[in-house]
Amino acid sequence: MRILYRQREASPFARLGIRDCYLKDLCWEADGKNLVSKLHHHREFEVHIPVRGGQVYEIDGQEYCLSPGGFLLIPPFCRHRTIRVSRDFRKYSLTFSAEQIPDTVKIAAVPGEIWECVDGLVREKQRNRPYSALIVENRTLELLLLLLRQCGLKEDVASVPMCEEEDERLILAKKYISDNLDQDLSLSDISAYCHLSARQLARIFLSREGVSPTRYLLDRRLAVACAQIRDTDLPLKQISASVGFSNEYYFNSVFKRHMGIPPGMYRAMYRKG
Repeated sequence: MRILYRQREASPFARLGIRDCYLKDLCWEADGKNLVSKLHHHREFEVHIPVRGGQVYEIDGQEYCLSPGGFLLIPPFCRHRTIRVSRDFRKYSLTFSAEQIPDTVKIAAVPGEIWECVDGLVREKQRNRPYSALIVENRTLELLLLLLRQCGLKEDVASVPMCEEEDERLILAKKYISDNLDQDLSLSDISAYCHLSARQLARIFLSREGVSPTRYLLDRRLAVACAQIRDTDLPLKQISASVGFSNEYYFNSVFKRHMGIPPGMYRAMYRKG
């Protein structure tokens, strides 16, 4: 048995509620004598994709024949065993835990796109280059999702919680703000960068952050200013300019209004501590 992929702790699978994913390459020469002929079950789903040869399974008292061109899905806790296997067999075995997946035994044809995915995955594993592990991981996720499509997986927002477009625009806006705190930013500047109207951007911020974009910008300016006042000896004039205030006196006024004390007293308070 050769393990082509084992799910790491921080992986894109987690967003889909998929856990404990393994992709294995098995063949008669290396694994034939270890095939389990005793009835057993697992807590995970199993998917078997034969490359050559064939196998006959008993699953919950019924026989299933699997040959190249098809795949077999065995749900969790189904009692199964291998009855017969050809001596030239080779297959890929994918195991994983997941919710909202059809839980019936399924045999289906393997579309060409799945074979292309498997071939690309195996070739990349053999290359063993610095980025190969990432490519193999993404190809394994693609393989799993393509297989689940064949099993009738519902692709709605509830079962596939991908990032919404609004979330992506919010991330862009927040990054633009952080990168340009020293600039005289306006709401129209931020919304134009995200290719949104000012009203659309305001709605996204209120929905996701609970504040307006201008309030978020001010909070970021003050947070960065507070850190610089506490942790550096930079003059207050330089700090105010670095967070977008061209006028030090206006900065002092805004800082006192929101923080309760002027910036100089804020620095002295931390220096005493």
